[in-house]
Amino acid sequence: MRLKGKLLKWNDEKAFGFIAPISGGAHVFIHQNAFSNRQRTPQINDTITFSITKDKQGRYCANEATFS
Repeated sequence: MRLKGKLLKWNDEKAFGFIAPISGGAHVFIHQNAFSNRQRTPQINDTITFSITKDKQGRYCANEATFS
């Protein structure tokens, strides 16, 4: 299932941030590696579509992300 959200925070040095899902709920962690277009630097308020997956520690995070 694909979700849509807005990027709330982004740390350029560590290449990660957090998305606020438009449908509501907890903020979702996203790493630069989750984006299909890694040449573009994410900006605050970018609209992003993404899937949810779990990382190695069992935490939810965004995957297969694209800029809308």
